[in-house]
Amino acid sequence: MANPTRALLFVNSLKGFRGGVERYVADTAMALRAAGYRVVGLFEQPADNAAQLDEVFDATHLWDASAPDAAIDRIRREGVRVAFVHKIASRTLMDHVLGAFSTMAFVHDHDYHCLRHHKYFPIAARNCRLPAGLIRCSLCSGLVERHDGSLRLINPVERLHALRQLRSGVRVLVASRFMRDVLVSNGVAASRMSILHPFAGVLPQTARPAAHGGPSRILFVGQIIRGKGLDLLLRAMRLVRGDCVLHVVGKGNGELKARALAARCGLGDRVVFEGWHDSTSRFYSRADIAAVPSRWQEPFGLVGIEALAHGCPVVGFDVGGIGEWLHDGVNGVLVKPGDIRGLAGAIDTLIASPERRAAMGAHGRSLVEEQFTTGSFVRRFTEEYDRLAAE
Repeated sequence: MANPTRALLFVNSLKGFRGGVERYVADTAMALRAAGYRVVGLFEQPADNAAQLDEVFDATHLWDASAPDAAIDRIRREGVRVAFVHKIASRTLMDHVLGAFSTMAFVHDHDYHCLRHHKYFPIAARNCRLPAGLIRCSLCSGLVERHDGSLRLINPVERLHALRQLRSGVRVLVASRFMRDVLVSNGVAASRMSILHPFAGVLPQTARPAAHGGPSRILFVGQIIRGKGLDLLLRAMRLVRGDCVLHVVGKGNGELKARALAARCGLGDRVVFEGWHDSTSRFYSRADIAAVPSRWQEPFGLVGIEALAHGCPVVGFDVGGIGEWLHDGVNGVLVKPGDIRGLAGAIDTLIASPERRAAMGAHGRSLVEEQFTTGSFVRRFTEEYDRLAAE
């Protein structure tokens, strides 16, 4: 039964499922609701699968920019006083939320401090480690971005206003030390910031498949966009000598290019595009190796601990927060960023040693049980909620 003293407003741009942010919103809302919170959702716009979220929340509302206070007033009349902000597009909505609720904001990605969102330079594709600056970021972005297949202009002053909102005293939550350090370099006070690790459900040991005798199954889960590095993984697959098949679970605007690249690399039936699935557990359970070949600086890399929770070892590039859970030689292989030959070598090493894969998978499962469970997430979140409510 919901505890009326712990009512919480989730605020997110999209009501529905598109990528990792929306999955995180749904999973955490369900976990907190199961722990006794009354959980309300406020969204900017619905997606095609919006109805699925009506079952996740106790109540849901859509924000109307023409009547900005209407939904917020209704929510406050329901007794909600604390907001948990995720990814929203409207700075006006953020201002209204800050004015009406004690607010914590979870920073999922680089939107607050990068006009290009991806935190890497457009031509050289090198990761950027510089703090946000109006002139520098405007030149880097070209003041245009791609949105829903078309180009639109960027208002850099409005966009960087979001960073000022984070600096204004909002309680900020991040998934990794890496993201904490990035935000500190952008002027967000460390004293107002906490690390809140995501969680993954650990499957019983018996859920791992027995030796199947066929080609090793390599798994990529994620959006098929440039930052996730599927193209780098495909180029590495061309160099892999061991018998294996890559299963790609996800979709995105780079899928046609990825399919064409797979054909050019001569991979043929060594790559299977599985499409998007709302549940990926069966793919993790059957995989021998999970690959996280990200080009961009991953704020955390949730798919990695999802793989480890299923006892599946991970190979991945050492970018962003990945090295905080992918321990080289223990639960997988950590590869120098962008090193395609190194990635291929890591995959070959694990293909050749089922015993090593099993040991790494067991270590990964143990790590998740120690640090990334639902229970540990709820405890840490409740500490943050109670601290904010007391303030």
